[in-house]
Amino acid sequence: MQACRSTRPPGFTLIELLIVISVILILIALALPNFLASRTRAKIARVESELRSISQSLDRYLLDFGFFPLRTSFAGGVFPSGLNNLTTPIEYMKPARLRDPFTDGEFFTHYRYWPIRPSGFVQANAPVAENKDSNWYLISSNGPDTRFDAFAQAMRGEAGLQFRDSVYSPTNGVYSGGNIWRLGGSADGVAAVNVIPALPPGSRN
Repeated sequence: MQACRSTRPPGFTLIELLIVISVILILIALALPNFLASRTRAKIARVESELRSISQSLDRYLLDFGFFPLRTSFAGGVFPSGLNNLTTPIEYMKPARLRDPFTDGEFFTHYRYWPIRPSGFVQANAPVAENKDSNWYLISSNGPDTRFDAFAQAMRGEAGLQFRDSVYSPTNGVYSGGNIWRLGGSADGVAAVNVIPALPPGSRN
């Protein structure tokens, strides 16, 4: 009696291939968010480290000059920063204007800096004597949402404008909104109402 031979060609059937592809896609869907979140957490750690370095340089500047750097525009720049003053005439850090890893790609591409006067208002963009009294400052990153949530109007004394409490916190997930802030200097209680953000632990010098 002749043995029965299978007529099925070698290889996988279409259904088997579809099952394998489905399993691979499911694994990718499970792994990709964790991979992207780990990259974001690494950027957050980088931001916190770089803001700490800037704070240390600002503190050294204060010891030498008695006030924090003036808000001046860097060569060819439009937006005043003041951090460019950390490179000249004394090099406190290089480069001083570090690129924000959470840049919006258009305007807010570097860390933001506000020297604040004892009155609680942002130092004006002019190198005059009355501006040389800033005793504290805020520096910030856009945060994972890459949006700059401006609050500076509240510190210029404009009527009716208050600080929007937009502080990044990962409690609602690594992609929560808000900026990553760091406060330095001596905010001595005379700041304008609703100016200082509710900063998380570790955000002060």
